[in-house]
Amino acid sequence: VLQLLVFAETVPTVSGLLDGDPRRVRLALAFGSLCPLLLEVAWAYLGLGLGAPRVDPVDVLLAAPATRAATAALAASAVATTALGSALALRSDVPEAVARRELAALLAALPAVGVALTSPGVFFAAMDWAGAYPVALLWGLFPPVALLRLRRKSEGAHPKSAGPDAWLAALAAVSGLFVASTATRDL
Repeated sequence: VLQLLVFAETVPTVSGLLDGDPRRVRLALAFGSLCPLLLEVAWAYLGLGLGAPRVDPVDVLLAAPATRAATAALAASAVATTALGSALALRSDVPEAVARRELAALLAALPAVGVALTSPGVFFAAMDWAGAYPVALLWGLFPPVALLRLRRKSEGAHPKSAGPDAWLAALAAVSGLFVASTATRDL
């Protein structure tokens, strides 16, 4: 879920693709956020409706043709949107080093595609690890801690940004607890 919500990566990319038009950017972000939210709510509702798991819920979903297609579409969409977002963000940072944008996109995608095709188990383990640790630290823990430090360093020099320090500390604590609970399960 954290990987899908990395707005620090998404917003600049969407803004660049839409030439910075504020109305179009807001509309794209609102609609683009609404779709995953509705899918997440629908899948949570479906999961709650399955009751106590006597069998693997994914096996139940894959048993019927209609839900098999929906499950495959959701899985493909999740992988594609994550890869696309990362590739677009990386591609926008690489053109200085690589003259052709297509080559930059290819260089960004090829390693992951190669690992996914040759070792799917390793690929999914790496995706799981990336979502559990680097993403949670980089996008969950780092921003509130960095802003708290910046506020303390520049007190009085600049007007304070919105929000009390307690909220930032709470966000950092929640992210830290998420990483700690994941590490506890993994160990």
